[in-house]
Amino acid sequence: MAEARDIENYEKAYIDRKKDFALMRKNRRKVMSMYLGGIYLECLLKTVIIKKNKVCKSIAVYEKRKRVIYWYDDVNYKKLQTLKKPQKNDYKRLNKGFNPEHNLILALKQIDEFYENITEEGIKRLEMLNRPINNQSFTNLRYTYDEQVPDEVYRQWEENFLYFMSFFYKMRRNLVF
Repeated sequence: MAEARDIENYEKAYIDRKKDFALMRKNRRKVMSMYLGGIYLECLLKTVIIKKNKVCKSIAVYEKRKRVIYWYDDVNYKKLQTLKKPQKNDYKRLNKGFNPEHNLILALKQIDEFYENITEEGIKRLEMLNRPINNQSFTNLRYTYDEQVPDEVYRQWEENFLYFMSFFYKMRRNLVF
């Protein structure tokens, strides 16, 4: 069986990134606000997926030369352990989600209560947070400096961030952990 790892503590990371984001936003650091805001959202959504599905283990497998990290609850992880030689379809069949890496849209799609209720406009706004400049991931911002981000782009990013957080907190009430 592929090596299993304990799931990362995205909840603690989300709490710390929220603090970092607030500090950068307060100081009008555009690039770091956008970068840390993306990480904050990523960790927040991953926390919801993990809690909702009671995920405790992750296993990386390769599918068509691409690494996929599947997430498992305790019950399905134990089922995997009983298989002498788990096949790719076993990893896929028994998972309770997958690590969406830095893709906010893929993360949202794993939370039915959110994805089924977000508007098309909400998806577009989240996509802008996911790929804020030149259709590049928010993670690529770490090589950018503030002068490269036009004030209007930052204003739109901030507006989209606040829109999505408002949606998140409204929808959070519907979650059952």
